[in-house]
Amino acid sequence: MSLVEMMVAVLLLTLMSVLGWRALDGILRARATLHEQLQQSRSAQLAFAQIEVDCRHLVRSADFNGQATLSTANGQLALLRSVALEGHSDQLQIVVYRNEEGVLRRHTSPAGSDLKVLAAAWQATLQGQDHFDGVTLLTHGGSFELSLWRNGSGWQAGGNPGAPLRLRTRRIVHAPQPDPAALQVQLGSGSPAGTLTHLFLLEAH
Repeated sequence: MSLVEMMVAVLLLTLMSVLGWRALDGILRARATLHEQLQQSRSAQLAFAQIEVDCRHLVRSADFNGQATLSTANGQLALLRSVALEGHSDQLQIVVYRNEEGVLRRHTSPAGSDLKVLAAAWQATLQGQDHFDGVTLLTHGGSFELSLWRNGSGWQAGGNPGAPLRLRTRRIVHAPQPDPAALQVQLGSGSPAGTLTHLFLLEAH
């Protein structure tokens, strides 16, 4: 084998090694991206599941001195839910979902039964002045969009912090208006996976 042939063989082997490395690097990058997207999707589904549980235990406004027990004002989801404690009567708890710089967090107040304390905490929550403990649900880096369905009015985004939305009750505490019957939550993944949407029926207990 001549020197030229040897140099050509070495060049071909080097080229094949580079191409093989690039192919392997591409596969590893695609695998990492897919894994991250799967993790984000799983976290989003867990977040949806937690919201569903909270909505399932939503308190009636009639049991909260006629005040609203759900609000989507200020880009946050705030609701009042019942909490069952073993050996005790059901307690009430405020739950808030917020998108904090691309991180979806769930904040909860201490459970209690003092309606005056809860009412004050609820008003602070609606104004974004609560200081409840929170846990991270999703580091999606995307959006957190909320809409409520009102019979006769269709989907309505956001809410009015001065007049929080209420659920069905026999007792009218606000000016008559279509009652919200469902909640729609959209989570922007901040990736090519796009936006995930989930619909929750609101049935206060």
